[in-house]
Formats: sequence, C-alpha cells, structure tokens
Amino acid sequence: MPNARADLLQDMHVAPWRSLSRFDGRCSLSTWVYRVAHNTAASHVDRERRSNTGAVTLDDAGDLPYAESLSHIVERSDALDRLNGWIRGLKAADRQIMTLYLEDLPASDIAEIAGLSPGAVATRIPASNINYRRIFRSKPMPDRDPLQSLWSQQQEETFAMSMAEIHARATRFQSGIRSRNLTDYAAGLFVIGVLGWVAWQVPEPVVRLGAGLIIAGTVYVMWKLHVLASASARAVIDQAVSLADFHRRALQRQRDALATVWRWYLAPFVPGILVFVGGTSLVADIGLPLMARLTSFAFSAALVAGLFTAIAWLNARALKQIDAQIAELEQ
Repeated sequence: MPNARADLLQDMHVAPWRSLSRFDGRCSLSTWVYRVAHNTAASHVDRERRSNTGAVTLDDAGDLPYAESLSHIVERSDALDRLNGWIRGLKAADRQIMTLYLEDLPASDIAEIAGLSPGAVATRIPASNINYRRIFRSKPMPDRDPLQSLWSQQQEETFAMSMAEIHARATRFQSGIRSRNLTDYAAGLFVIGVLGWVAWQVPEPVVRLGAGLIIAGTVYVMWKLHVLASASARAVIDQAVSLADFHRRALQRQRDALATVWRWYLAPFVPGILVFVGGTSLVADIGLPLMARLTSFAFSAALVAGLFTAIAWLNARALKQIDAQIAELEQ
C-alpha cells in the first residue's frame, strides 16, 4: 500500500504544523510533535481497522523477534521485515507504545504521548522480553535493546526538493491561480451582465434591489480576489532571491485567502440573494398561492445553501492541499 503509506506520511508532517497554535508548553516540543504525529497515525489506523481483523494485543503477540534470535538470517533487511511484520500485527494502542519504545523514548515521554501512566505503559510490554526497571525511567537506557539498534538502522525517507523542482512547482502554482482567477472574473462579468439586464427589464423594485445588491457583491468579490489571491508574474518568480521563500509566501497567501472564504467570497452575496429570491418568490405577481410562493422561496434558498456548502467544501479541500505543500516545502 505505497500510496496509503505516502498519504499517511504526508499527513503526519502536516499535522504538527497545523496544530502548532494549540501547543501550550506543558511538555517538551519534541514530545508534543510525537503525540500529534502518533494521533494522526492512530486516526488512519482506526479508519482501516475493519480491514485488519487479525491484529492482536501485546499479551497475545508472542515473543518479539529479537535481534539475537535472528543471527541465522543473513540479510538484516529480513530481520527488519520480521520486526515490522510483528509490529503491524499488534493492535493500534500496543503498536504505538512499541514503536515509541523502539525509538528509545523514556517512559515519561511514552506515557505523555500515549495518554497513559508510566506504569500502564510498562504493563503493555511483555515481561519476558523487556526489563521494566532498566527501561521505564526518566532517561533513555545507556545500553540499548538490540531491537532498538535494529530499528534505528532503517533508512529514513527524505523530502528535500531541488531548486529546479521548487521553481517548477511555483510556476505551476501561479499558473493555476491565474487560470482560477480568470475563470472567476469571467463568471463575475457574466453575473453582472445578466442581473443588469434583469434589473433593467423587471419593473418590481424589490427584484431590482436584489439584482443590484448581487452585482455590488460580485464587484466586491472580484476586487477582494485580486487583493487577496492574485497570481504573481513569471518574471517575479525568475527574479526571486530565494525560490523556497517566495513559494512558501505564495502558498501561505493563498491559504490565508481560502481560510476566510466565507467572509469575503460568500457572505457578500447573501443579502442580494435573499432580497432577489424573496422578490421573485413572494413580492412579484407570479400568479401562485401563498403556500406555493413560500415553497418556491424555501426551495431556492436551499439550492443556494447547497451551492455555498459545495463551494466551502471545495475550498477546504484546496486548503488542505496547500497545507501539505507547505509542509513538504519545509522538509
């Protein structure tokens, strides 16, 4: 499952960055990062729990595949495969504790991350494999468990990007912004043209007022789109002193705009839409009884609410993608 693994790894890098504002200093920063990353991983595991019915607890898992007992295996990668396979067979909570133990974290940190007491953490580790008094204390062991040494020899994945790749990503990102904004500007001009024609042709004052308010909201949104989320010219990218800093600032700028989309992109349309729909459904003489008019108004309002919800969902998804790009750039 390489794709699922890559998605999880990306989410684990994004989660601490997104949650940094909630760090309260009650534990060390490294412990807090471990906790956030492990909680993210636990959430992924919980969603896939139904597809893995063979997971067991540490009490039922049998002996750890200790490095000493693997001396007959020539390739160390085979030993790591056995160790990882044993860990994957554990239930989520036990897998978390064993992984932290293999990372050589002290008991106090494991307890803090797992939300348990050091004693409760100790009872999760099979007594036949681990000496509690040597391991579960405030500092890491001076002489490491052979499994910890084996675990530490795994190759770490890197996320470094070359300047050429950053330049290509920044160019594509700005091009995407430019295309998106041009589409929004064209849609805005279309709305202004159609509602301008309606305001000119329909004699009902309330309908005209609603059309005028929507036009005003459209003009405001187009202006805010330019101010908050306009694209940079290609020459600006080429002349940037630091491509990484430039791309990071561009990502953050778009993220800030997406995070406030309700305020500047959707809310300006609400007054005009309510007045316009109310005018066409309730005030204008359309030859329908009152109940039919109320139903028409409610149906139209529900359609608009559904459209706004879809727009908000799409923007939230785009926000998450930008968070992932920022986190990847930080590596």
